[in-house]
Amino acid sequence: MPGTHHEPGNGLPVGVVVQAGTYKADERQMSLFDPDGKELAAFSAQGSELTGTSWDVTAFNNGQQAVVSVMAGTGITASFGADGKMGGSGGCNRYMSPFQSDGSKITIGPVVVSTRKACEQKVMDQEA
Repeated sequence: MPGTHHEPGNGLPVGVVVQAGTYKADERQMSLFDPDGKELAAFSAQGSELTGTSWDVTAFNNGQQAVVSVMAGTGITASFGADGKMGGSGGCNRYMSPFQSDGSKITIGPVVVSTRKACEQKVMDQEA
């Protein structure tokens, strides 16, 4: 079953994308982990197949040893295309990156496109 639809180019903070080493997904949730197994972000979706789905980030690792909720009024998403590209918005800036998925492992990057808009500092901090 496909995930929630998002406009192409919406996604997650570039820093999270670059650090991701593995993921765990089931029919309701997906989490990205760094190579050491630390959770970087958690997502909600309507499907269990990664390719062709879009995800809304519900919580992410803030880099200070804590998994926190997404700030109110911002949206962090990830869309995984059948063409091997993922894209999104970290709440302010958009990005696009290639990805590969094999079982429970995901390889993302490098980020090939990223906008450089300036937003409120707290939004930029969330996106970093």
